Amino acid sequence: MDQETDKQIEEALLAALSCELYGETVEEFGPADVRRGIEDARNWLEGWLSRHRQDLCAELGRRGFRSSSTMEAVVDAATLVDVIVGLGLGQATAAIVAALIFKWGIRNLCN
Repeated sequence: MDQETDKQIEEALLAALSCELYGETVEEFGPADVRRGIEDARNWLEGWLSRHRQDLCAELGRRGFRSSSTMEAVVDAATLVDVIVGLGLGQATAAIVAALIFKWGIRNLCN
């Protein structure tokens, strides 16, 4: 995957997260709103992770979570979403947050 495609995927995930946070759809946003929403979502996620990283990592460790590149990755993703839901986010928001965490590098999260 090239760097531009990688950036587009991250921005699409952040745009989806901003829709979850604002309760709107991307179609309701203008171009400037989308850009602002992406930045708001990135800032929200960084803040959420800084507040919940310790609990998230502790629960992942308790469940024996380990990131892998095999079929176990599906189980890892489901586990991560479940833990995030347990920390208070809704299912859709948790799925987007989990995708972004995997995208940003799950191995770096708890180190």
